Amino acid sequence: MAQETINIGTVANDGTGDTIRASFEKVNNNFTELYSGAIATTGANVQFNESVGYIYGTRNLPSSGDIVLDDNVVALNETTNIMYHQQGAPPAITPNGFNVTVYGRYLDNMVNTVIITYVTDSEVIVSFIEQPSKVEQVLAIASGVTDWNINLGLSATISLTEDVTTFNLTNVNNDDVLILRTVQDVTGGRSLALPAGTVVGGDGQGVIDLSGQTSLQESLISFYKANNILFANFILNYTS
Repeated sequence: MAQETINIGTVANDGTGDTIRASFEKVNNNFTELYSGAIATTGANVQFNESVGYIYGTRNLPSSGDIVLDDNVVALNETTNIMYHQQGAPPAITPNGFNVTVYGRYLDNMVNTVIITYVTDSEVIVSFIEQPSKVEQVLAIASGVTDWNINLGLSATISLTEDVTTFNLTNVNNDDVLILRTVQDVTGGRSLALPAGTVVGGDGQGVIDLSGQTSLQESLISFYKANNILFANFILNYTS
C-alpha cells in the first residue's frame, strides 16, 4: 500500500482538507501497514517486497507458505532483515533474480523462525532456525522396517513389537544430536538393526544387542553425526 497522506488544505480552516474521520482512517491504515511489516500474503504464500520502503516485519503463520522474493527493490547500503514464524511443510523459495543462500534446516510441522536477510540488491540469505518439538516422535514398525524423518523431531520412541531389520534415518545433518528410546513389548528379546553405516561405541562391535532384554525393558540410544559419520552410544535395561 502506498502511504496515505492527510490533506490539510491550503490554509488553516479553509474547509478543503480531510475530515477528522477521514484523517484518522488514513492514520490507522498507515499504522496497520507499518505493523504488518514488509510482508504480504498471497494465497498460501508469503511475499517479501522491500520496495514499499521498509524491510522489517513479523508475521505468525499457522500453516505452510512459500517464500517469494520480489526483485523490484531499491539498492541497499546495509544488511536488513525480515523475520517471521511458520510451521508446516518446508517452503519453496522463488528467488526472482536474487542469489539466495540458505542456512539451517526447516523442521516439518514444527514452529520455525524464518529470517530473510537482504545483503545487497542481488544477494539474499534465508535462515531457518528450527524449534524442535519436545514431544517424542512415535516410530512405527511395518514388516521389520522403521523410518525416522529427523525433520519431524530430534527425539523418538519405538515400541519393539517385532524385530527391526531395516532402520531408515533421513534428513540427518552434521552436528545433529538425536535420542531414541526403545521399549520391549511383553515378549521381550526383540532386536533393532541400526541405520546403515552407524559407528557404535561401548563394546566396539558395531551393533547394539537388545536380545537379552526382557518384557517392557527400556533403553536409550543417542546418535551424533560429525564429518558425515553417524556415531551411536547406548544405555541398556532401564526398568520401571
